[in-house]
Amino acid sequence: MASTGVLYGIIGALGAVVVGGGLYIAKQEGAFGAPMTAVVTAPAPTPTPDPAPPPAPAVAVPPVAAAPQPAPPAAAAPSGTSQAEALLAQQLVADARRAIMRGDLDSAGHAVDQAERLNPESPDVIGARRELREAKQRASRDDRRVDSLVAQARAAISHHDYGAADRLLDQAENIDRHDRGVQQVRAELNAAQRPPAPGRR
Repeated sequence: MASTGVLYGIIGALGAVVVGGGLYIAKQEGAFGAPMTAVVTAPAPTPTPDPAPPPAPAVAVPPVAAAPQPAPPAAAAPSGTSQAEALLAQQLVADARRAIMRGDLDSAGHAVDQAERLNPESPDVIGARRELREAKQRASRDDRRVDSLVAQARAAISHHDYGAADRLLDQAENIDRHDRGVQQVRAELNAAQRPPAPGRR
């Protein structure tokens, strides 16, 4: 009887193992729903970079107007000479040169003196002074030549060589028609050439 009970116990254990194995297999085959081991895992979220900071608002910069360029001076004025003084000096230089052309060296000298006081370093003023000096030198030579011609003309008149005296005075007048010596000897020649009044020897 004891052996029979043991046998039944073994058979019962084997049946439990078979039933348990069948349940396990059925569970694995999906008979009772999704297997426990099939766990769907969601992918880890991809880290997104930090959003870029918004750009700083643009600051409107007002346009800067270019500074106007000053007009160049009419003549280079040295330090201490204003533009007005430089312009006045140029005008005086022009006056001096016109006076030199006329032979009015006194007026030319006065204009150059004034220009030098206003703008002594100006090349125009320096040039006008040089031109005046050269004109005076020419005038001095001309004066000596005129004086020589006047003396020769006077000698010709004294020898009654009126033709020679006239030619000499013409040369002197071409140099300086306004010379007092030339005008005086011309008057002497005219007087010498006039015929004597009736009743005079």
